[in-house]
Amino acid sequence: MCKRNQFFLFLILVSLVISSSVTAQKFGKIDDAEWFIAAPDDYPEAGAVIIFDKQSVKVEFKKIKIERHIRIKVLRASGVDEVGDRSVRFYEKYEKLKHFKAHTITPDGKKHKVEKNAIFEKPHNNWVTQSFSFPNVSEGVILEYRYTISKKDWYMDIPP
Repeated sequence: MCKRNQFFLFLILVSLVISSSVTAQKFGKIDDAEWFIAAPDDYPEAGAVIIFDKQSVKVEFKKIKIERHIRIKVLRASGVDEVGDRSVRFYEKYEKLKHFKAHTITPDGKKHKVEKNAIFEKPHNNWVTQSFSFPNVSEGVILEYRYTISKKDWYMDIPP
């Protein structure tokens, strides 16, 4: 088997392991237990806590798709500044950012969508950083966002 085929097989196996280890959480569906999450015992002064940060990698014939889903709970006022603004970085020459969604969920269950005017892109040397601000961030809210980064024609980057 040639090195190119071995590398391709390796990528498929790695993506299967990564994809199978990620369980899907429904976007916007908060479990009751998530509202009661507190700071960890070894860091009681934490301003916010990551509920989960899940990523899956799908390898297809001519592209790789990286899907990411992140949920954060703001515990106290200091957490507002820590996590209220987020960013996603991707390599513009080969990658596309797709299916971006983000919102703040308040304890009463209301969802406040991140609007387009709260999203800013900053290009730098073929990299793009997309930054955004969550609305209505305060103690007790849950911040959630997801996106897909798609890279086409990845097979052309494999060394001979």
